[in-house]
Amino acid sequence: SLGLGTLVQNETRLRLHMKAELKNNDSPWGLMALTGGANSVYANSIWVLANPNWATTSIHLLEDVELSLSVAEKSLDYWRSVLHDQWNIAGLLGGTSTSSNSGLPYITSHYGFYMTAWHIVFALSGQTANMTEGSLTFAPKVPPPFMLPVMLPGVWGYLWAQVFAPKHPEAGYVQYTLGLNFGSIPLQSLNIGDCSAPINGSHTLKADELMVWNCFL
Repeated sequence: SLGLGTLVQNETRLRLHMKAELKNNDSPWGLMALTGGANSVYANSIWVLANPNWATTSIHLLEDVELSLSVAEKSLDYWRSVLHDQWNIAGLLGGTSTSSNSGLPYITSHYGFYMTAWHIVFALSGQTANMTEGSLTFAPKVPPPFMLPVMLPGVWGYLWAQVFAPKHPEAGYVQYTLGLNFGSIPLQSLNIGDCSAPINGSHTLKADELMVWNCFL
């Protein structure tokens, strides 16, 4: 789900598998890690990593973004709004065959793999960086207008896209703004899709500084 590529040659099979998984393994609390096998203590249990990973992989495969995010939201919002315990994520929730603890934390605590939910951010923005070469690129999976997080070690910021469409559509353009809340980025190239920011040589973008440029639609 980090966006380093799939482990299968035939992505059609992966898409079909994911659709079957969503159809057959869904529950009120998230995707079941194991269906059937009533004699297993893990039968129909909910793996909390599954929904964010499903969503991220779906976005990387250029599937419907709203559907992908809704799958992640089911699990994320359950911890946020129902269990009220975002700081002690379990590995598994009790599933549909464990009525005594259905939907409740079941196995392990402070589950680190749940942090891969952050991969969703990079899937949406398509952010890749090569700081040794001062290169920062984005391939957003949503059309403008949007505002997406920008995250690098020691850096937190945002990428903002606004659409300006005058009376003549052929003159419409997108205005991109890259801003940092803290940290700095030494840049030699900055690209959003095929739209490049005009950087003359190199420029270090610092906190509370904005880099703004336009590209025609």
